[in-house]
Amino acid sequence: MMKESFLHFIWEFQFFDKETLQTSDGEVVDILHQGLKNTNAGADFYNARIRTGGIEWSGSVEIHINASDWKKHRHHTDRAYNNVVLHVVWQDDCPVQRADGTFVPTIELKNRISPKMYEQYRQFLNAPGIIPCSVQFCQIPDIQKLAMLDRVLVERLHVKAEKVYALYEENNNDMEEAAWQLLAMNFGSKLNAEPFLMLGKALPLKILRKHGSNLMQMEALLFGMAGMLDGSFKDSYPNQLKKEFEFLSQKYGLKNKALQGHEWKFLRIRPAGFPTVKIASLAALIHKLSSLYTALINVEHTKEAEDLFDVEVSTYWQNHFVFDKPVDKALSGLGRSSVENIVINSIAPLLACTAKLRDNELLMDKAIALLESTGAENNRISRLYKNLGLEVRNAFDSQACIQLYRDYCRRKRCLECNGGIYLMKQHQLIS
Repeated sequence: MMKESFLHFIWEFQFFDKETLQTSDGEVVDILHQGLKNTNAGADFYNARIRTGGIEWSGSVEIHINASDWKKHRHHTDRAYNNVVLHVVWQDDCPVQRADGTFVPTIELKNRISPKMYEQYRQFLNAPGIIPCSVQFCQIPDIQKLAMLDRVLVERLHVKAEKVYALYEENNNDMEEAAWQLLAMNFGSKLNAEPFLMLGKALPLKILRKHGSNLMQMEALLFGMAGMLDGSFKDSYPNQLKKEFEFLSQKYGLKNKALQGHEWKFLRIRPAGFPTVKIASLAALIHKLSSLYTALINVEHTKEAEDLFDVEVSTYWQNHFVFDKPVDKALSGLGRSSVENIVINSIAPLLACTAKLRDNELLMDKAIALLESTGAENNRISRLYKNLGLEVRNAFDSQACIQLYRDYCRRKRCLECNGGIYLMKQHQLIS
C-alpha cells in the first residue's frame, strides 16, 4: 500500500521521471524548485517554483496518495490552500479546486517512480530486525554514515540542552542552581537519578554554599535532606551529622522537604556506587569548588574533568560505604566511568545550553570536542551498531548511536536518514 511519507520523500529529492512531465490537463510542467518541507500546519512544501503553460508560479505544493484526498481533508474550503500551485499525487482520480473556485494543476506519479525504489522502502518498513537497513548496512559508504552521526549527535545535544534549559527556567534563570541539580541527578547514575534530582531541588546550592568552608555541615545538610539521618547510630560521626542537621534544618526551614530513606536504591549496586558514597563525594566536590557552573563549562578535556572530580571525601567515608559498618578501605572519590558519565550527561549538555543562551557556536563545538575526548559507552545500542561494523570510538559516536537508534531506526524514519536515502537512491531509475 502506497504511503504519503514515501511520496513526500520522492518529491523532496525529485526521485521520479520528469521527462515530458505534464499536468492531468496536458500542460507542460517544469519544476524550477520543489520547495521546502513544511513541518507546521498548511501545505506540505512551501516556496516552490514551477512553470506551467509558459507561466512561472511561486507558492506551495500539496501531496496526496489520491487526488480525491484533497476534498477528504477539506482543503477545498480552506483559504490557506489557495496558494497551492501544484498538486502532486500517486493517482489522479478527480480534479480539485481551491477555496476560491480555481482548479489546481495536478501531476500523477504512479508511472514515474521506480518500482525497485518503492520495494526498497517496503523492505525498510517490514524489516524484522531493530535496525531496518542492517542487511544492507555494509553497502552504505562511510562518508554517509559519518555524516549521519554528525547530524544526530548535534540533535542529541540540542535535546539535552532543552532539558538543561527547563531547569534553568525552573530556577528563575539561575544557571548555578540548574547546574547543581543536573549534576546531582547524574551523580545518581541510572538507578538513583530521580532521588538525587529531588535532593538537588530540595536543598538549594545557595544554602550549601553558606557552609562551603565546613565539610561536616555540608554533609549534614545533604545526608539529612536525603532522609539518611533518621533512626539511631552507633558511630559518633553520623550522630554528629544528625545533631547538626536538626539545627540547620530548623534554621533554613528544610525539615519537611527532606526525602525518605526508602527512596534510595542500594540493591544491585556495587558498594562504591552506593548513594551514601556518592553524597559524600558530592559534598567534597561542592566544598572544593567556588563556582560549580563555571568550573564545569571551563572543562576542555575529559582529563581535566577527572582532575576536577578528584576529590577527597571526609575521613569517615574513607573506610565506610554506609553508616556504622566500617570496611578496611572504601574508594575515595569518583571512578573514571562515573566521571565520563558526568561529562556526557552534565558538562556537554551544560555547554550546549550555554551555547544557545549566549548564541555562541564555539561552545557547541567545545561540547562536541569534549565528547570526542571521552571514552565510548558500552551499552546495548552501541553494541548493535558495532556488530554491523560501525566504529564506535568515543562518546561522540556512542551518543550519536543512541540518537540514531531512538529517533530514526526504531521509528523507521529511514527516508530521513543519510544511509536510507543512499540505499533508496540506488533504485531511482525506472527500468
